[in-house]
Amino acid sequence: MQSAGSRRDDEIREVPHPDDAHALVSPFDQGLPGLSDRDLEVSPAAVTAAWDRLIPPPGYEPAFAALKRAAVEHGLHPHALDGPSWPSSGMAALAESMEWAASTCVLYAKVARYCHLPVPRITTRDPDAAPLPFPLLLRADATNETTDLDVLRALVWLRIAHSWPAPLPAWTRLQTEHVTISGDDLHLTHPDAGPDSGARHVVVPGAAHVWAAWLSARRSHSGLLDASPWALCTLRPGPGTRAGSPMSQRTLQSAFARHTALAAFQADANADAELAERYRTLTYDTLRRLLMTTDPVARANVGESRGSTRARRRGTGAAPESAVADG
Repeated sequence: MQSAGSRRDDEIREVPHPDDAHALVSPFDQGLPGLSDRDLEVSPAAVTAAWDRLIPPPGYEPAFAALKRAAVEHGLHPHALDGPSWPSSGMAALAESMEWAASTCVLYAKVARYCHLPVPRITTRDPDAAPLPFPLLLRADATNETTDLDVLRALVWLRIAHSWPAPLPAWTRLQTEHVTISGDDLHLTHPDAGPDSGARHVVVPGAAHVWAAWLSARRSHSGLLDASPWALCTLRPGPGTRAGSPMSQRTLQSAFARHTALAAFQADANADAELAERYRTLTYDTLRRLLMTTDPVARANVGESRGSTRARRRGTGAAPESAVADG
């Protein structure tokens, strides 16, 4: 067998750095044709350096960082995530070890492919089309009973998402200047709210009172919250952040999980165990896909269907310029 150093550059997808031979720890050789695990040194330094050389696609930095962190912890070189199919891939083994949800696997696999890693595709089935009773999530009368900031922030988010089910990266950039009140409705103008033409106008019926209650609660709790330009801002200081900072995708997911837990508690109180379980396992991505599937107005407000987005990206083979993921 030839040594790694004697192979032509066009025979492998990434030329090994002379001081850092790529560690390929997957049992599959799909990512680097002609190379075997026995050819390369396996060391934590080599694995870390290989991940450090990858450039995350714009808007997907948090997802890339999470994937990188998990892979390095398990000693997996980037090309060790490959395989002839998803079930037999290194990515699937990592996902099982990390107990990632299906939607998380889809996201991380997509990020890996944007980094030109040969990770197999994984598809998720369409969500259950049976509509969830939104009053348990939206709790329309909650603003008359509480000024809890977590609840009000979730109410604002989900009321807008009901008309504009944008992917998580878009919510991290939504600012208060993008939202105005007109009568009982909210009007949203956001650069991510439309297709290639740029900003798009979206009407959110009957959400003005929730938005007003959210802004009022922010003013009464903290000057930092009142001065924050972000529509969905952090409520408490954290590592490297302060109250009023824009929410990260991970923070948004945590806030959504807390809110669905409240809905599950209400369903349990109504002796509806099946509905409670649906809420406990509900993710924002699933809710978004449900809205995109069942509500043509919401789908039109986002600007593109999931199918057209995926078809366009398969045609270009490139990561999107914006951070709007398709699932």
